[in-house]
Amino acid sequence: MTVDTIAAGGDAVGRDPDGRATFVAGALPHERVRVEIDRVAKRFAHAHVVDVLRPSPDRITPPCPHVARGCGGCGWQHIDLDVQRRFKRSVLAEALE
Repeated sequence: MTVDTIAAGGDAVGRDPDGRATFVAGALPHERVRVEIDRVAKRFAHAHVVDVLRPSPDRITPPCPHVARGCGGCGWQHIDLDVQRRFKRSVLAEALE
């Protein structure tokens, strides 16, 4: 799946082959990722990244070693700090609109 944008909750958003919006934890906009579906609803699904096939240039190695072991406490550690700030501004601006 190729993800397109970032959602308010911090997940990236892509579309499955049927066109359903899929919120992907651990992905960045414009990445090509292999995902595992966690939950499916009528109009959307939730998934998490299993493999990054084409990484974003904004992806970094998380500074915390627990992230690699599956800890979900700091969901954006794989994103460059300046890019995190840009995403957060974008989410806030969209919410205010």
